Amino acid sequence: MADWPRTLLPRRNTDFDVPGPFISKAQSGRVNTRSTNQAGRTWTEEYLLKVSDVTAKAFLAKVRQIWRDGEIFTIDHRDYLAPNGDGGGTPIVNGASQTGSSLIISGATASTADWLMVGDIFTLAGVNTVYEVISDASTTASGTTTLAISPPIVTAPSNSAALTVSAVKVRAVILEPPDMPETGPDDFGVLSVKFSEAL
Repeated sequence: MADWPRTLLPRRNTDFDVPGPFISKAQSGRVNTRSTNQAGRTWTEEYLLKVSDVTAKAFLAKVRQIWRDGEIFTIDHRDYLAPNGDGGGTPIVNGASQTGSSLIISGATASTADWLMVGDIFTLAGVNTVYEVISDASTTASGTTTLAISPPIVTAPSNSAALTVSAVKVRAVILEPPDMPETGPDDFGVLSVKFSEAL
């Protein structure tokens, strides 16, 4: 699977967005919410391009081809290139058949406060989903910890599956037709692309 072409960097991007619950409101004002168990983050990147530039034209051609073909690719998010926590060691899943909103791991840096922190993201080998840490996690003297995560794990990762906590890449698609640049006399325009996690 190819990486998203990072020949040009975005000038602006939104943070990750995730699906919410179904919400219904009765005439009495009572509000009911129901989880949909949906997953898959979305976000948008904007690129300022001088459209006549050779690099910009090549980038636009590649974006059109990826959209036309419905290509799945891997892409990083510039706000999540490194964890806020330590993130050291060689972390792996500690125990088979783990599902739900927590994950026991081992192989992390020993005796480390805030090994991963709220808002850090990670992936698991063999699993397409990107997970977010929802509570600061410190490690024991043996390098183990339990991560509180969202979304919940549905398909259990293999025992000893590796975690990636830095330079995390999202398996993604372009979700909507790219908003192609409009140019004026200076030949500059903005390309806007909306991505969705492809699970």
